[in-house]
Amino acid sequence: MTTPRVSIIIPVYNGAKFIERTLIALLNQSLNAIEIIVVDDGSTDHTLAVVNAMSDPRIRIISKENGGVSSARNTGIKAARGEYIGFVDADDTVKEDFYEQLLGSSSEVDVVISGLLIEKEGNFVHKESLLESNRIYSQKEFAEEVLARYLTVENLDLLSVVNKIYKRDFLMDKAILFDENLTLEEDGMFNLQVYTTMNALVQIAYSGYYYLENEASVTRDFMGSNALEQLVQKFNYDYKNAATLAFSEAQIRTFKSSRFMYSICFLLFRLSKSKMKRAEKNAFIDRIMQEPTVLYAAQHLNVYYVQHRSKFEKIIGWCIQNKRVLLIKGLVQMLSIAHRTKLIEMMRKIN
Repeated sequence: MTTPRVSIIIPVYNGAKFIERTLIALLNQSLNAIEIIVVDDGSTDHTLAVVNAMSDPRIRIISKENGGVSSARNTGIKAARGEYIGFVDADDTVKEDFYEQLLGSSSEVDVVISGLLIEKEGNFVHKESLLESNRIYSQKEFAEEVLARYLTVENLDLLSVVNKIYKRDFLMDKAILFDENLTLEEDGMFNLQVYTTMNALVQIAYSGYYYLENEASVTRDFMGSNALEQLVQKFNYDYKNAATLAFSEAQIRTFKSSRFMYSICFLLFRLSKSKMKRAEKNAFIDRIMQEPTVLYAAQHLNVYYVQHRSKFEKIIGWCIQNKRVLLIKGLVQMLSIAHRTKLIEMMRKIN
């Protein structure tokens, strides 16, 4: 059997509504030498029937008991035969030349990165990356120039695994897998292992992965009832247990605090878009403000994050530091009204 150039791993749980569209985009790739590993993570809908109906020899199906996204991706990594490994979420899609473009720049590096096209209000945008396009970064250069910013701010191009290909031998040699105990930002900790052990990486001047909005997505369920607890778990995660880092504990504390505050702001913004009743939203805000980690993080922010945060993040940070709970509730309510009345321009100015 010919070795595929790229093994594309798709974890899926109850994805019958989206998986066919995603598979069609992959089967139509200009790069034909691929295998598509669909890891069904205990779906209870007709996901398997949809995948089986595709009937293409490049598709491999692995069924397992439900264990979460990280467990499903790890199953795919262990089963992969390709020279390179890529990941796709079951509700996303890619450009026709996505993997051909990535593979074309893979000869000198362990990781190739594409820009992410993120859906916002029906349009696709690419946010600025922390990397210079088409520049090959050695591990040393990445550590000196990028790693601190990666740990401080939310940059999806670097954070996500779906817009990349990884050399399979590199992942195997370094024993890099997803932490199945993490329930949030599994991608970030996976890539932290990658960025601290790789020989080199490159981000090409191309954006080919469509990151679609889907409130039901397993990997994007940020408004679940335990979202705050997941954020606290992530804050308490031992970065130095995941990777060898030269930063002091005080520096790592500022990195964690900045990422935590970004996530709290994102959570509040998502709260404003949710269909929860006003009383439920206020109760959730009370829970946030009563969590000791929230105030702690607001008092230990990294300078780079403070300089680059949005107006909305500045307002929320000030409210938290000064314990202005009513002001946060009023702001969330104002945003809720803006969402309902389609005041898009207002929202863009605030966020």
